[in-house]
Amino acid sequence: MVYTEDDYRLSIDADAAMPVLSEFGLDAHSYAVGVRSALGRQRGLAYRHALFNAHRYKVSVLGELIMRTLRNKLTAGSRQTGQRR
Repeated sequence: MVYTEDDYRLSIDADAAMPVLSEFGLDAHSYAVGVRSALGRQRGLAYRHALFNAHRYKVSVLGELIMRTLRNKLTAGSRQTGQRR
């Protein structure tokens, strides 16, 4: 982990550093699986944030967020099945 000190200098907490699992990169399949997993987690966290903070949005902004999400879901579904809309 990296922390900012009171004098705004960065310091590294060596005990909290991430371990190096491999000196070599991932193969293409493992990388693709990791990317899909990370994007899915990020998407879930974004939906969770929007849900728990919905009361802070204007109704028009919330409506646009919902409609855009639905449109993107439908577009992604049609792309996966090879259909065009």
